[in-house]
Amino acid sequence: MRVSLYLTPNLILNKDFVQAIAFYIRNTSLFNNYIKPYSDIFINKGYNIIILHITSLTKDISVGVDLENCLEIDIIKTSITKTIKILKQHNTKAIILINHISIIDVLLVRIANKINIISILMEHGLIISEKEYIKPTNRYKSLKRLIIYLIKYFVFAIISKNFITEIKILYLTQRKHVFKNHFNYYLLYSKYSFNKLKQTFELTDKNTFYSGYPLIKNNKTFEIINKPLKKVLYIHQPHVFHKISSFSYQD
Repeated sequence: MRVSLYLTPNLILNKDFVQAIAFYIRNTSLFNNYIKPYSDIFINKGYNIIILHITSLTKDISVGVDLENCLEIDIIKTSITKTIKILKQHNTKAIILINHISIIDVLLVRIANKINIISILMEHGLIISEKEYIKPTNRYKSLKRLIIYLIKYFVFAIISKNFITEIKILYLTQRKHVFKNHFNYYLLYSKYSFNKLKQTFELTDKNTFYSGYPLIKNNKTFEIINKPLKKVLYIHQPHVFHKISSFSYQD
């Protein structure tokens, strides 16, 4: 059963499941790419899945989520107070993010810190030395989003009772790109990622885990190919949110 909890905040998805894992994705159309591969693992261990997103603001085409024991929270339509209440109500153990730069990313990490929820950064793409900056395709929409993000963050800073500290963190992350001691844990592909990200984060052997990126024979059995391969096929799909390409998959 899939529901949007900002409409029914008192709903409990599965009374037998007394804890939850939250994911943040920009819009629900990203669910199949970044959450579905892990959701069954958590559900089988007795966790409900909470999906935090901002689809109402981005206006990205959304296919929705088809998953049992899962609820969606559009955090643009839901107040900070109610979002915190829902996370507490469902005994959320961790919030998993795939990015860290956006104000919304920082906001969710700070919310997790306030209510003692573990925050995890999960690597979802390649990390390279070169940085590419793309100008917004619509400056008006970008400015509108920025204003909404800032309002959300300032509301949180006020109710956190640590206003100066939270504003300082916002300044350091957005202007100075300082993310030391930001996440509790990091789930990376390899040591290469570790060596790249330790320039930005406070990575240690104790707070970093490696998932690998195994090659599989098919997406039904997930049988891993153990034999050494002489060739690697690299497929890159750039700039999805800038309308240069789009998410799609084919069976």
